[in-house]
Amino acid sequence: RDAYGNPYTATTTSSYVLFPQVSGVTIDPVRGEFVPGSATTSTRITSELEGSYSITATSGTGAPIGQPQLATFVESPDLARLALEMIDDNKMVSATAKNNKVRATVVMKDGSLVPEGTLVNFEADSDIVFSATSCQTVGETGQCEVTLGSTVAGTHRISARLEGGLSIMNVNTTFMAGFVHFSILTPFEGDRLANGVDAHRVTLTLYDDYGNPYNRSESSVLFSSSPNGATIHPSTLNFVMGNPSVSTHITSEQAVSYIVRASVTGVTLERTETVSFVAPSADESRSTFSVNDGSK
Repeated sequence: RDAYGNPYTATTTSSYVLFPQVSGVTIDPVRGEFVPGSATTSTRITSELEGSYSITATSGTGAPIGQPQLATFVESPDLARLALEMIDDNKMVSATAKNNKVRATVVMKDGSLVPEGTLVNFEADSDIVFSATSCQTVGETGQCEVTLGSTVAGTHRISARLEGGLSIMNVNTTFMAGFVHFSILTPFEGDRLANGVDAHRVTLTLYDDYGNPYNRSESSVLFSSSPNGATIHPSTLNFVMGNPSVSTHITSEQAVSYIVRASVTGVTLERTETVSFVAPSADESRSTFSVNDGSK
């Protein structure tokens, strides 16, 4: 309202108020936008605790607006509680199989079972595919399960809520990379000096069918180059669990280009990379200075 008590209708979409968070309740959204022509905005306040909470509003600059209002929550003896757990987790990615499984357990606040067929709805990011986006509890257990799959390795957040419920429960699920399908050999770009010191760094990375870095290999890698003349150090490396890549350094005292190859557990990769060395300028060349014995 304005100074005379008249409803204030916002004239721009940038008009808003803030609802500061209060311990014990969830306020969503915390920013209330005014629609041009409307004098009101609102937010939703929920809590899992009994009690009264003082809710305030401020302007965008932090100035108080109006008087604090109480939001009171009372005990609900029939309130159902939802819990989530991953019973199959850390399985491999797949475009066809759904290898991870989440279980929802629903009970009343007093611990008794919810009515059979209570509906639980699931959500996740777009990288997750569910066997079904909802399930219904079984009377004797109060539980239901859905399987899920992904082609994106890593940890994803799974959310669930009861039909008509406000509170959301979350659980993390993790997918591991699949079997090794291809490797990429990548050198640093540009030329290096042919002085035996300036080095190219070449990295080999393993990937699965879906392009996820494969970090569960303990295979050995042998690097080689042609023509002869380059120094590769180290030339043999082992992958370390948890790391999909290994790197080595290549130097040369000859101003030529080398083709670099890698062999994983005895199998030579089809892809090669070229590294080039250029002659150093006069002030970058190495010199040998010596003094003979004797005097003149």
